[in-house]
Amino acid sequence: MRQLKVVLLLMLLLPQMLFAEEDKDIKLKDIDGVERKIADYQGKWVVVNFWATWCPPCRKEMPDLVDFHNRHQGVDAVVLGIHFDVAPEAKIRDFLKEYHIAYPIISMEPGAMGPYGAVPGLPTTYLFDPTGKKVAVQTGPITSESIEMFMQRYAQKQGDKKTQ
Repeated sequence: MRQLKVVLLLMLLLPQMLFAEEDKDIKLKDIDGVERKIADYQGKWVVVNFWATWCPPCRKEMPDLVDFHNRHQGVDAVVLGIHFDVAPEAKIRDFLKEYHIAYPIISMEPGAMGPYGAVPGLPTTYLFDPTGKKVAVQTGPITSESIEMFMQRYAQKQGDKKTQ
């Protein structure tokens, strides 16, 4: 019943504005108490993914996000997960182990305004370029391949702008 309430609440938030403040940096503590913000990852792409343990599309995309993070974290990109869940911390930690999630996880209460306004649905993923500029938003599942393809195209367009 609680999950149904959360889903209904998220559906009510869909029509709300997606972004509250364009330049607002995420400043939240992860489940280990470490403060995380986009500016900490200057020079790298940052994938911010909103999810919940009860969300089937979120579960489906997790292996791709783990793969992406593992391949890129020491090079050019990181993933930050923000779970919109009412589950106890022990359940969240079990979920992280089950899906082999090693990237930072931040907790937010369902229905709370996300750092960029209402989260339109789960999963929702924001992509920030290496300068910290938000350059893409995807509501619905995302793949490692689609993130990489976007990064390549974006870098190519930025290079084209510099040569003009």
